[in-house]
Amino acid sequence: MYSGYILVEAGFVLNNLLLFNLLIFAIANFFLVLRLQGEERLLKEDKAYQAYAQKTRWKLMPLLF
Repeated sequence: MYSGYILVEAGFVLNNLLLFNLLIFAIANFFLVLRLQGEERLLKEDKAYQAYAQKTRWKLMPLLF
């Protein structure tokens, strides 16, 4: 889901290339990563999620995060 957000936002920024749009994109994704980390902390309390997380290498996008 978060990867989809980033792809859509990146498409908008590339189509409307302005410094302001790049800044908003960076800020939005910074907060998205903070949200992802908070959810990850909460979900890691569940044993089933811990097993899933051990098998899944990347959280957001391969080779990035």
